Amino acid sequence: MKKKIIIILGIILILVFILFSIQSINRYLAFKKYKDIGYNRKQIELIYQNISIEDRKILLENKHLNCLDKMLLSDSYIKSNFVHYIDYINNNSIEEEKIEDVLLLVNQGIINPYSDSLIKIVKEPYFIKNRLERYLNYLDSNSTKKISKVIQLVNCNLDIENNLRKTDVSKGPLMLVNSLYFLDKGYTTDLVIMEEGYSNYSDSKLNREAYEHFKNLVNDAEILGYHIRNNSSYRSYYQQEELYNQYLRDYGINYTKKYVSKPGYSEHQTGYSLDVGVDKRYASSKFQDTKEFLWMKDNSYKYGFILRYTQEGQEIFGYGYEPWHYRYVGVEAATYIYEHNITFEEYYGYFVEK
Repeated sequence: MKKKIIIILGIILILVFILFSIQSINRYLAFKKYKDIGYNRKQIELIYQNISIEDRKILLENKHLNCLDKMLLSDSYIKSNFVHYIDYINNNSIEEEKIEDVLLLVNQGIINPYSDSLIKIVKEPYFIKNRLERYLNYLDSNSTKKISKVIQLVNCNLDIENNLRKTDVSKGPLMLVNSLYFLDKGYTTDLVIMEEGYSNYSDSKLNREAYEHFKNLVNDAEILGYHIRNNSSYRSYYQQEELYNQYLRDYGINYTKKYVSKPGYSEHQTGYSLDVGVDKRYASSKFQDTKEFLWMKDNSYKYGFILRYTQEGQEIFGYGYEPWHYRYVGVEAATYIYEHNITFEEYYGYFVEK
């Protein structure tokens, strides 16, 4: 019995030795193939540590890669993407110093031909992958524009002419209404009548949620000596139509287009916007000259309101600067918009619509 066990163990050892020898021979032959291509021992060790068996075969079918070490040692390297890296490198004649760019593109599934513009676009903070072709096309037609401006305009859908679309009212306080996004004539919201202490005019209405936050804003401002009141809040489609036509008669088309929205395209119809002032002695147009304006500009976001039509964003929203016009978007969105100094259109394009 013992003799049989010894014989069996001996056979097993012989088989193990043979298997080990075959593996050693194969490993030696593989090492030799890698060396013949031009890889040194350190690089070959990296290959065995970071590339799957199947992908190693593909590596052997390709010419020596000068960027292999940098690629395999990068924190961005993903083992399962190895073949895609190789394909992209070969198709675009990538140099070693650009390997991090390759990893960035391939890891996002981007296979567009390599260019400095492509990399700059992808690295922009508000880059949206599914709009890549639009960025590239717009840049091609507007080559003098900065990449950041291209991203900004495309995210706001300003690269498409006559791109009118119905507002998604399901977004609530984050719905977008501007010269491209419109509301139906019959749109309604949860409106409440504003009390005398918060509005200079009776029967003014505001969305219930926005009104509660506006009251908190007014109350806190009052304690500090700032007297903020509503001058114009909710306007129906038909009220906006009447106002628009009046401005056309009194001021002409150019002025009207700059400061008055067409019916259906006014934020006032959402119930989330209002024009603010101090009291009846101060028209909204004079609001910028008050201490209340300075306080509102830097504190309204804490209550969910943003200065909607800023001086810097006129190209984006297509209206003139309105220091009196505030929009309720909620505290989270308002805080981000204020801290990052972007327009509501940019916030909507990147965080809501995408």
